[in-house]
Amino acid sequence: MKTGNDILQTAVKHLGEQYIFGASVPKNKEDYHGPWDCAEFVSWCVYQVSGALYGCDRDDANPATADAYTGDWDRDAKRIGTMIDVERAAQIAGAIVLRAPTGNGDGHIVISDGQGGTVEAKGRLYGVVRDTLSDRHWSTGILIPWVDYQQGLQPVAIMPPTELYRAVPPFPRGPRVFELQQKLARLGYSTGLLDGIYGSVTSAAVRAFQGDAGLVLDGEAGQRVFEALDNALAAALPAAPLVGALPAGEAVHVESCAKEIVLDDTITIFKLSDREGFFYQGRMTVDADGAPQCYHPEPDDNLGLDKLEYATANSKRFIQGANGIGPAEGFFVSQTSLQSGPGNHCDSFVDAENIPYIVFYGEKKFPEVKVGDVAVVVSLTTGRRTHAIVGDGNNGTKGEASMKTAGNLGLVSSPRSGGDMHFNYIYLIFPNSKFDPVNPPPHWPDAKIKALAEARFATWGGMDQMRRCFPQIP
Repeated sequence: MKTGNDILQTAVKHLGEQYIFGASVPKNKEDYHGPWDCAEFVSWCVYQVSGALYGCDRDDANPATADAYTGDWDRDAKRIGTMIDVERAAQIAGAIVLRAPTGNGDGHIVISDGQGGTVEAKGRLYGVVRDTLSDRHWSTGILIPWVDYQQGLQPVAIMPPTELYRAVPPFPRGPRVFELQQKLARLGYSTGLLDGIYGSVTSAAVRAFQGDAGLVLDGEAGQRVFEALDNALAAALPAAPLVGALPAGEAVHVESCAKEIVLDDTITIFKLSDREGFFYQGRMTVDADGAPQCYHPEPDDNLGLDKLEYATANSKRFIQGANGIGPAEGFFVSQTSLQSGPGNHCDSFVDAENIPYIVFYGEKKFPEVKVGDVAVVVSLTTGRRTHAIVGDGNNGTKGEASMKTAGNLGLVSSPRSGGDMHFNYIYLIFPNSKFDPVNPPPHWPDAKIKALAEARFATWGGMDQMRRCFPQIP
């Protein structure tokens, strides 16, 4: 009977040969010498030793044309093979070790050398090489039923990956994924929303990069992917850092504030490691709160700038011209979290039509940011920006701003029909930037907000730094 060691020695004879993803290999051609892909290489070695197909689309097909695939290896392992744990496969020469494909990436397959190493058709950058089972993700070990195997006497330690991101629920998230997305974007690979979540789109971008870089094509990101990205960026970056930006080697290094503040399923807040300013990516729904004509009590609900159903109880306490004071008689006194003065007076609040403000979570949920702190909002699609102030708060925003903010960015500013529901906006808030309200009203003048926000933004690094973090900005 043929042995696992025969499979290994057959594989060793082809070290150094070429890899091409998707290469078709005639399994019955004894003198074949590449190109290979990973599954074709292992299936060819098995056929050369045993005369039988395994891991092919049809194992009863013509061996000259049978197509091998890691998904077929997964199928055959469950149907006609012996599945063993990877630690045991690491001790068995010629055992097969498989990373099964998922919906978001291809798999990979190798031949164990019985000592914790591998022989494999690894990628275009490597060709057929020896490598290790450690620090990599695997699904199972496989023994071919008509092959005789001998397990080594000494146990082999297989170390798990120190860092690995896969697009499987619950999807990995956090600042390291955000950094990965930024690096891919800077190299021209679309990860969709830069949200710090390793989903299917990010996995597809990783796979595209792996293909271009000649790495293993599996859509998974570990230390080797990060190293390859850093090398690619080092080759692409200018020699000198941009003015006001981080040095080239740290251009997109981010760390989450307070050990990753995830405020809901969509928004994660980050800060650069060496400067003040919290930022997140969100949509832009339009808020009319604080505007004198925001809400009207008539039941037809067409007179106010916004629908009455969105008014809080506080915004329905006072009516201008009755128990409230303001220029729009018959309308409610719409209130905002930013307030200076009595609740029945429109001048006590920040006017959405005339003052650029953003809506952010209450201070209990995110105490680092205070109502009244200044901010800058940047459009990822146009590159336009506006100054703003944190003028209102709620417990569920994924990106919301005043009518004035939306208009400053070139959006339709109607709360009923304007804004942008795509996550196309970066909200950058500067902590400890709140200023005392001025008199006479408006208490938070547009010009003063602009001066303070632009000064903080320049210190942060301005648009140069923003483009370093979000290179898709025009």
